[in-house]
Amino acid sequence: MAKSRRLWLRKLAVDVGCAAMGLTLLLGCTATDKDTESSRKNPTSRKPTGTTPSAPPRAYDPVTKFSGEELVLPGDLSRATLDGTTAWITGPNELTALDLTTEKSTVIRPKGRPPAISPHFGRPVLTEMQGKQVAVALLPVSTPGSGTHTDKDAVEMLVVDARTHKTIWSAEIAGAEPGFSESDDGSVIGADDGIAIVDAGLDIRAVDLTTRKTIWRTDGDAQDVVAVGEGIVALTRSEDGGAQQLHGLRMSDGKREWTSGEPEENLHASRIGPRRLLITRGVDTTYDGGGRVVDLADGGQVASPEFFAVPDRCVYDDESTAVCFKQEYGQPASFALDTTSGKVLWQLPTQDRFAPPISTAWHGIVYAGTEDDPLMLDAHTGEDRTGHLPDVPDVVNAYVGLFQGDDEVLGSEPPTSIRRTTG
Repeated sequence: MAKSRRLWLRKLAVDVGCAAMGLTLLLGCTATDKDTESSRKNPTSRKPTGTTPSAPPRAYDPVTKFSGEELVLPGDLSRATLDGTTAWITGPNELTALDLTTEKSTVIRPKGRPPAISPHFGRPVLTEMQGKQVAVALLPVSTPGSGTHTDKDAVEMLVVDARTHKTIWSAEIAGAEPGFSESDDGSVIGADDGIAIVDAGLDIRAVDLTTRKTIWRTDGDAQDVVAVGEGIVALTRSEDGGAQQLHGLRMSDGKREWTSGEPEENLHASRIGPRRLLITRGVDTTYDGGGRVVDLADGGQVASPEFFAVPDRCVYDDESTAVCFKQEYGQPASFALDTTSGKVLWQLPTQDRFAPPISTAWHGIVYAGTEDDPLMLDAHTGEDRTGHLPDVPDVVNAYVGLFQGDDEVLGSEPPTSIRRTTG
């Protein structure tokens, strides 16, 4: 039986994709904030990359092939976001912009010093602020005490110009209570209309990127942020008796804009496109009744698709299709939905086909299988696509794929490699 590649990333309600830094890459390092490192080779790279390429990488769309050469990064894939030819990576106490064209990196540091324990904070988010593309990230910091007061753990937000890689502003989030441990997970969940939604400790809060102020925060009962967009934060909230209910809050003030359905046990919601959410209930492998697709902006029901498995997760291909799948419990199963109509496009398994483990989807292609048997499916039809993959990518764009390795050392983060697209 083929070896399973890995458990997918720590679940983030807003899907999307490199690693914790301490970059010892086959890259040169150009650091800001008075911290410059010379270039050096990564001894853990499995394949040499030779000379640094001077030509910009070519874009391929869709992507069916990857280079045999790779760069290996230490750390977890859940800390990185791709933006064209740049990978933005959250490290233990820095944000790094890795230029995939020049293979040079810029390190941006917060004002606060590194904490004694570095938690696993999540990936940066790219958004617009006053007409400018910016990267927004949270970093754990420690502020020194005075007199009898001890040092204090805090959370600092960085807002960085995505083009120049210069810090626009950096400030602590007032009132955040991280209680740092290595398992803590603070992150920017999403951003829209100049407001960032962040998990900075015990609550979810909205931070105005222009004024730098927290404009609202939850009361601690929110279970999971599902989506951010259309001026709305969609999240589940626990009700009396343990049932959950899906609500849409206005990003501008945190007031409830809509509620979808009655409280239900084992409620699960996933984003399946720019404006759509899929709501299901239950945890069984088979499920009679399907789910419901609702509009993110107003919570109105769009469709009632029928499928035979309650999904663990859905991924959007950034075009018109969402692929949902069950892999954690019971028999693997998957299906695809049109992200506008909510119509079911295909389902697996069938009488003569099995449902392979799915990793991600991008521009009409689903990437699936194991490291010993990588596969591609057509996102619209579910049919097999021909091609040869070196492994199953976890994140894809026109320029590169990111590949998460297996975590073979207890307590360590699995390495992530970067391969360029070649066709």
